[in-house]
Amino acid sequence: MANIYIIPQWFFGYTIFLGILFSIITLIVGIYALKIYKLSFQRQSKIFGIGFILISISYLIRTVLTIVLFSKIKTNVISLSTFNLWSIIGLYSHSILFIIGLLTIIYMTTGVKSLRLYSLFIILLIISLIFHPFRLEFFELLSSVLFLYIIYHYLKVYIKNRQIKNLTILIAFILLLLTHIDLIFSVTHGNYYVVADIISLVSYLIILINLILISRKK
Repeated sequence: MANIYIIPQWFFGYTIFLGILFSIITLIVGIYALKIYKLSFQRQSKIFGIGFILISISYLIRTVLTIVLFSKIKTNVISLSTFNLWSIIGLYSHSILFIIGLLTIIYMTTGVKSLRLYSLFIILLIISLIFHPFRLEFFELLSSVLFLYIIYHYLKVYIKNRQIKNLTILIAFILLLLTHIDLIFSVTHGNYYVVADIISLVSYLIILINLILISRKK
């Protein structure tokens, strides 16, 4: 049973920095989406923004816990059992918030207005995530499936309106899908984690730049 990613020792400082960067970038994406909502009153922009804010919080929690736990490990002020406990709490917190964020974005793409249905899917997926024996692998697999649904939506949007902004966001989500497929293998090989972090950074930057350009046109 794997509960943590394998991260190369030389990359550890970078992954903390990138975790903070992911949290900041996804937060800005969320803020810009809400800004677009205020200008256009498009419900989709509002829900998209909320989804990315949840993803931002998930990265922030994971990064803060990583910094705190490993600083205590280095100073020998935490037991291995306590470290494992908080690692699992961090994994659950990040995974649940990230999945809710993706579900929120999918909820936006469907156009359905049913909070009851939305909450039902969240509850079912959280229960599945908590009780699955291979938590980390299941989280990455589940994320990959959700990204496929998001990609399908933006592919339809691009086919309907062949605009650069639609193509760039489609490419960004395809890259994020590849990232989470790659992370499935990072529980045994650290190099996969390095590749995933780099691709994630590129993907989130593409989404951010795309939203900034859209907001300036409003």
